[in-house]
Amino acid sequence: MSLTLPATLAVASCAVNLVFAALSAGIGWGGGWRAMRWFALVCLSAAAFNACGMVVSLDVEPDLVRLASRLSLAVAGVHGCAWALFVSAERGCPLRGRHRLILPVVLTASAISQVPGAAVSSEMHWHEVPWLGVRYADALPTTLGMVIYAVLVMTLLFPLVHYLREWRRGTKLAPPFALGLIALIATGVNDSLVGAGVIAMPYLLDVGFVAMVVAAGGAVVHHFVTSSRELDAIKGKLEHIVAERSEQLAQTQTALAQSEKLAAVGNLAAGVAHEINNPTAAVLANLAYLLEPLSQGEPLPHDARQCLEESFASTKRIGRIVRQLLDAGRVAGGQHGRIAPLPLARVIKAALANTRVQQQHVDIHVAVDEARWVRGDEGLLTQVLTNLLANAAQAIAEARPRGRIDIVAHVEGERVMLSVKDDGPGVPEAAKSRLFEPFFTTKAQGRGTGLGLAVSLGLMRAQGGDLRLHSSSADGCTFVIELPACDAPKEESGASRVAPSPRAAMRLLLVDDDPIVLDALRRSLGAWFHVRAVDNVTGALELLREPAAFDLALCDVIMPDGGAERLVATLVEHGSPFAAKTLFMTAGAVTPAARSFVEANRNRVLQKPIEPTQLLALATNLARAEALAPT
Repeated sequence: MSLTLPATLAVASCAVNLVFAALSAGIGWGGGWRAMRWFALVCLSAAAFNACGMVVSLDVEPDLVRLASRLSLAVAGVHGCAWALFVSAERGCPLRGRHRLILPVVLTASAISQVPGAAVSSEMHWHEVPWLGVRYADALPTTLGMVIYAVLVMTLLFPLVHYLREWRRGTKLAPPFALGLIALIATGVNDSLVGAGVIAMPYLLDVGFVAMVVAAGGAVVHHFVTSSRELDAIKGKLEHIVAERSEQLAQTQTALAQSEKLAAVGNLAAGVAHEINNPTAAVLANLAYLLEPLSQGEPLPHDARQCLEESFASTKRIGRIVRQLLDAGRVAGGQHGRIAPLPLARVIKAALANTRVQQQHVDIHVAVDEARWVRGDEGLLTQVLTNLLANAAQAIAEARPRGRIDIVAHVEGERVMLSVKDDGPGVPEAAKSRLFEPFFTTKAQGRGTGLGLAVSLGLMRAQGGDLRLHSSSADGCTFVIELPACDAPKEESGASRVAPSPRAAMRLLLVDDDPIVLDALRRSLGAWFHVRAVDNVTGALELLREPAAFDLALCDVIMPDGGAERLVATLVEHGSPFAAKTLFMTAGAVTPAARSFVEANRNRVLQKPIEPTQLLALATNLARAEALAPT
């Protein structure tokens, strides 16, 4: 059995329709055009009709011709339903009104056509097309079959009318769809007339199906490609716009952050100015009051001692504010001291010693295991605990003549909770949410800076811990310090166990470029040391050519000629043993190099203003460590 020209055309049409079915399915599922999934069914049913139509031009058994004729009616029904669903999906709305009858009517007619003898009779008819050299085998349709065929052809009028309307509205894809459907309907009418014996023409539905699919499918594919290119262009423009907007947003955020920083600096400056101006005003007023009689050659007034005590207290308050600001800057810069295991009891003893004067009206009760160790920075932790004890003592003094502070430690998992509980008036409810804000204080004017708790929280977090208000009521409040727990090391260094002892005969070389500070320190330290003062590093190095002339040196970190860093580096370069006997002082490390130097030598650094007892304790420990060092 050889393929005839109509059969070859049917095979080719079937292949073309299958290709467009695959393209439509790919666009529908991969490209996001959901309506194209139904157009894939349109193309697939057209390919199936081509396969059935191939049989009538071949030399096959009559029963196979009748079966192909029935199947072609069923496939035509599926094709009509696919068109209705495609148009509905393309419009984005379901079938309505009379259009909803299309699916059940067409599917019912298709089902009836599959009953043998219902739509296709047992009679066969052959007709020839001489000019084409083809002989067709026709299974004659019944009257019902003619009606079913007419219904199926009329089903195509619904999408045709839709696309003709869209053509009039100027829709780009409407013309090829309308022309393809017109070709399909025209060839369908031709085949019905040929099958009825009215005209002697070849069957053309195979050509109609492939013409319809090529016209409509080609237009869709072309539109899809064009749209993809447009989308790529839009994507490029959007990416450019997004990049521009992102850059603008980044600039806006930078400007906003800068504005917030400036506002924060302004608030900080205003707070610092307020806190420092008050004690400064007191100091200046007292000094002016004392200088007036002295300038007139008269004796000091009877309340001169009170003026000096007030000035001394105000100056210490200024020093405390400055120290807290330095600590705040240290925390903001992410700096912390050496995190190491340390005994909690030793920290508590140091904090109690720092607040001994404020404890005259307070009973202290400590319930902390001597063997309890934590990981942290001893200096920072001592300062935090000192702040909490000082706050508790002041709160008690405002509420009652005598009170109690309990210091208790317990372990929760791998953390140690150290609580400081007082029986003061507690924290006001309205103040709890702002308790850790900088410059917020519940104390009376002149009693608090508003920096203690804010800085303490930062210091705790800088060493991996935390600080929080655990509870507060009219009967008092409890603050909790949290730190990682750890085991005690095998051996504690001997130098850390050295206690300060009097060393009044020590010879001290004092180095500072500020003449007022240098003279003031020389006078204040003169009662404790034999002081030789010099205002530059070069002069200090000249004096230290004979290191035996001094027991100790105290040098300012930041000076125009290099300060402490240059002094120590030069001593080390010349192999002088006095490099190990040099201590440092600072009013604030404002440069990265100075901060690094202070951090590297933190155990030998004193913060201005210098307390003679602190210097003596540090010098004694330094001398003791030198004595214990192996020779």
